[in-house]
Amino acid sequence: MSSSDFTVWKLKDRNKNYDSLKENFETNAKNLNEEKYPNFSILEENEDTISIKGSDVKYTSYTCSITVNYLIGAKSDFILIIYKLKNDQVGFIIQKNSNALSFLRTLCGYTKSDRKTIVSVFEQDSDYYGAFLFWIVSKIYNNESNLTYDYDGDKSINIELASLDSIKGRTNSLVKVSTSGNHVMNMLTTLSFLMESERLTETSLNTSYGDHNNIAFSIKNGGNLSIGITFEDYYGSFTKQIDLSKGNNEVYKILHLKIAVFVCLELLPTLITIYATDEDAENVKKKLAKKVINDDLSKKIEELKDRYNIE
Repeated sequence: MSSSDFTVWKLKDRNKNYDSLKENFETNAKNLNEEKYPNFSILEENEDTISIKGSDVKYTSYTCSITVNYLIGAKSDFILIIYKLKNDQVGFIIQKNSNALSFLRTLCGYTKSDRKTIVSVFEQDSDYYGAFLFWIVSKIYNNESNLTYDYDGDKSINIELASLDSIKGRTNSLVKVSTSGNHVMNMLTTLSFLMESERLTETSLNTSYGDHNNIAFSIKNGGNLSIGITFEDYYGSFTKQIDLSKGNNEVYKILHLKIAVFVCLELLPTLITIYATDEDAENVKKKLAKKVINDDLSKKIEELKDRYNIE
């Protein structure tokens, strides 16, 4: 699981709890439509806990397999996680992006009439999250990348948006635009990107969160918000909890699952909460473009004119 994309869902059926949801899933998994889900099987099951803002969150991860090409016998493995928060809210984190919602409904025993029973944790529309991604770009560009999140009255977490690795967007004409690399925050590149992009569709960044460091992930703003996570460079409290000296796949899988649950249920929701309460977030794209043009670009032009003796 070197890098993976996940979507995050919550269950609105209060008649089902964590244990009954697991029971439903494991029972229905044995009776899936073979034509729609060929050779589906659960290869492995693991239960664990993780601390989310000081409270234990229980989760069970399932490594699942399904045939994706009968002709060559190709199979695809993916992770499904069932979680329970401290308020007894239960939900899913799933590595399977294609038809994930339909798949989850089937596993829970729901029909099409139960359409609103399983919903995305990130319920806002793509324009909202497009503005959120511009806010991230703005924070890093303006050197305002050190954030503090206060919770439970007297507790706080320090967050650093350490670097922006790539950004992608879509123009009014639906043309895709993107930039990446070490100079992604170069002023002229940023200006060009702002001019071309109507809506941001993806941002990749590296962050630190409390005692978690080098958390590399991407936020993909499509029909449903998805999170791409790269695990290799992470270090922090999870690496201290696990004996990595054994160096086997099982140890790293436990670590990667912890990171995935942490990013999906704490890090990204916290960033969205900070954005939602930031009074300066309104019209963030316009403000960023104004700063680039009026301040930084004008200064750069004057420096170039002086350097080359241009009147």
